[in-house]
Amino acid sequence: GVDFICRDDATEKAGGVCVIQTFLSEDISEEIQIKGRTARQGQQGSYLLILNMEHLAKKFRALSVPVVEQQKKGADLYDFISQARVKQHDTKSEDRKGIIERSNALHKESLAFQSTLIACTHGDVSKTKTVIDYLAKQNPGIRAKSRTVCVFDATGSMSGVWNNTRTYIAE
Repeated sequence: GVDFICRDDATEKAGGVCVIQTFLSEDISEEIQIKGRTARQGQQGSYLLILNMEHLAKKFRALSVPVVEQQKKGADLYDFISQARVKQHDTKSEDRKGIIERSNALHKESLAFQSTLIACTHGDVSKTKTVIDYLAKQNPGIRAKSRTVCVFDATGSMSGVWNNTRTYIAE
């Protein structure tokens, strides 16, 4: 964040800089940083959190407008909203764990494919069926005979050419 100092005496006499946050941070640490922009370098300051319920309901699944309206009548609304934020963050974290696990499995498969492919290029034609089976699995729905080109680009310098090739093949 930006560290600033208020040099306006009238603002200081009126209580200092007031930071108004108009969205709920997905992560509490971001909110803490925003709050920290208020009273800097020993100066006074204040913080307000003003939220639009419709926007809140769209961004955080657990916070429908009727639920928030009902909660306003009971316990601390901020704690309720913050708990919904934590729950959504936890759900996203679990989703990401699943994505990482699937990515790791695909990575292992692709490394095995690469090893098999290299074995084929070094004369071990007994691995050809394994290569063909892997490619068929990766390209379901293709029944016609086709030619497959495998491009290895360890540096990423040919990514533009590779993307153009994929676009051309798709057409």
